[in-house]
Amino acid sequence: MTENIFVDGLGKLHVVGGAARLEFFVLLPSSQSAEGHPTVAPRLRLVMAPETLVHLHAAMKDLVQQFVARGILRPVEPATPEVVND
Repeated sequence: MTENIFVDGLGKLHVVGGAARLEFFVLLPSSQSAEGHPTVAPRLRLVMAPETLVHLHAAMKDLVQQFVARGILRPVEPATPEVVND
């Protein structure tokens, strides 16, 4: 059985030893910062080969186009996550 894991967003992207690492986070509304914003907590890290990242990128572009075609999303410029080269 495949496990479903919910995330609120993509945090950092790392390139380590020839592998891509994508770090996802969740928001913790029960824990707030001094400014009153929900606290961010790490939830999941995906580690993959560069070839897998290329396939994922192509699949995600197609998925976004499907959402736009159905009116679920509007075309917008994506936010750029922080990239860290270790």
